[in-house]
Amino acid sequence: MSELEPFKILRPVHYVELDQREDLKRMLAESMENDPLSLSIEELLDGIDSRECVLWIWQEGQGMLITEVKDLPAGRVLYVTNVRGEGYLQHLAEIDADVESYAKTIGVRYLVGEVASLGLLKVYEKRGARAFHRVLREVK
Repeated sequence: MSELEPFKILRPVHYVELDQREDLKRMLAESMENDPLSLSIEELLDGIDSRECVLWIWQEGQGMLITEVKDLPAGRVLYVTNVRGEGYLQHLAEIDADVESYAKTIGVRYLVGEVASLGLLKVYEKRGARAFHRVLREVK
C-alpha cells in the first residue's frame, strides 16, 4: 500500500498486521457490533484484498476508521465508517485532510459518513459538509 503514504496522521493497515494486533481486532469488533450496517470482518478483509476498503489507524492504534469505495450512478463515493477511538475530535483536521487526500487520489466525487450526534454533525457542517438525515430502524 505504499502509494497510500505518507499522510498527516492516518496509516493504512494491511490485513496481515490486523491479524497480529489484538487491540485493533477488539476495537474493530466493538465498532461493528454498535453498527448494524457495518461490514463484517470477512467483508472488510475481502475489501482490503480487492482494494475497495482500507482500514486506517491514527496514533498507532488510538483510533481507527474504515473507508469503502463504491461506484454509483452519481459518481464514485467514498464511505467513511466505523470511526472509533481516542483523540478523534482533537485530530479531526488532520484525519479529514488525509481522507480527502485519499479520496482525490482514487478519483472520488463524494465523501459520505454517518455521525451519531448532532454536535458532531455541526462540526462537519462547519467543514463544508451538507447534512442529510437518515433514520435507521430494525424491521422485526
